[in-house]
Amino acid sequence: ISINLGIDFDTLVITGPNTGGKTVSLKTLGLLTLMAQGGLQIPAAPESEIGIFSKVFCELGDEQSIEQSLSTFSSHMTQIIKILAAADGEDCLVLMDELGAGTDPTEGAALAMSILSHLHGLGVRTLATTHYSELKAFAYETPGIQNAAVEFSLETLQPTYRLTIGLPGSSQAFQIASKLGLPEFLIEHAKDYISVENAKVEEMLRAIEADRKQARDDRLLGEAARARGENYQSQYESELEKLQREKAAIIREAKAEARKMLLEARRESENLLRSIREAPPEELNQLVNDARKKLTTKLDNLDQELAGAREQKTPTTSISKETFQAGLRVKVKSLNQKGHIISVNRAEALVQLGVLKMNLPLSDLEIIAEQKVKVINQNRTSKAGLTTAQRVTTEISLRGLTVDEALYQLEKYLDQVVLAGLTKFRVIHGKGTGAVRQAVHNYLKGNPQIKAFYFAQQNEGGLGATVVEI
Repeated sequence: ISINLGIDFDTLVITGPNTGGKTVSLKTLGLLTLMAQGGLQIPAAPESEIGIFSKVFCELGDEQSIEQSLSTFSSHMTQIIKILAAADGEDCLVLMDELGAGTDPTEGAALAMSILSHLHGLGVRTLATTHYSELKAFAYETPGIQNAAVEFSLETLQPTYRLTIGLPGSSQAFQIASKLGLPEFLIEHAKDYISVENAKVEEMLRAIEADRKQARDDRLLGEAARARGENYQSQYESELEKLQREKAAIIREAKAEARKMLLEARRESENLLRSIREAPPEELNQLVNDARKKLTTKLDNLDQELAGAREQKTPTTSISKETFQAGLRVKVKSLNQKGHIISVNRAEALVQLGVLKMNLPLSDLEIIAEQKVKVINQNRTSKAGLTTAQRVTTEISLRGLTVDEALYQLEKYLDQVVLAGLTKFRVIHGKGTGAVRQAVHNYLKGNPQIKAFYFAQQNEGGLGATVVEI
């Protein structure tokens, strides 16, 4: 239950069905106020604020008395008269349950409106519950007085203890009576006694309440989706920041190393020039040749260092070129595809994967069987199939295309992938508005050739790319 009172309005009129939680809301406000002023901790959210009052009045329950000749209405009115005599300003809190009940509805509603107007004029903080439709309209039309509705579940006939401020509540009398087993013909007959205007108002209130409940559920789903999106964005930004830091560090190291090499080269060139100026003419040729040899040696050493760095970045297995021979069946580890070797050249091999032929590094190959297969003459391969296979890559980019263009290109590409025998590829659709990504996912869902699809790893495109399995 969430209640606010005394900021935008001083008087709150709570309406809704019987056993709907109206009196619970009223008692909750009163009890928590007195507990807080008595120094007790209250069950409320951490950011809650509570008013301080010098006087708290409540009028609820039924004090009928045969001895004192008090009826239901008389007992209520006796208490209200006492309250009106003592409540005199903003430091007073007045709680009234079923205001105006126990007498003729028309006169009871009129008295209730008069009492609320008087208290409102004094600035008294007032919370009242009622079933009268006239009070709903009165609260709607009077500045500083606000409606509130309690939510009620017709399926379980139980209150949900949610209070909606700003909307009047529906009594739900006919629906509750039907759920409890009252014959339907009696309910239909009762509806004939209700004016058309009142029936329309009650129906409107029920529709508003249903729409509000649906809106709340939709909002909760939207908040959950936004939280997931913010989490993905945070992860992406963290990875991007990490990569940028690493890139900046590498650039700084490279510049420092380059500066060191330039300084060393300048120092050696100055020494060489000094030697040339001071040397006799017959020794000049020897000096130049020695300088050339020294420079050549340094360049060779630098080339070897660069080659070693490349080998560290791209680890290779200890399998030598002689281990791979034409005809051996192999598995391509990066593509998770099987095929056979057509030819071997240095650190690469030409591998047949279905109708597709690819040059792949030996480190990406794994021998899966010792038996050899007969290498088919390339000239006998279907020219159409070979041309298609040679053009197929393991990814397609749809960035910058409209939805229709993207789907057309994807459909063409999928035909080529199937013809080439690939079982896995990547679609780069970018992020942008998400329209192309959504269209691609809808297309993949409805294609029976697709086994599975999912977003790529962060370093392979993240939310901007989708990995597809055939």
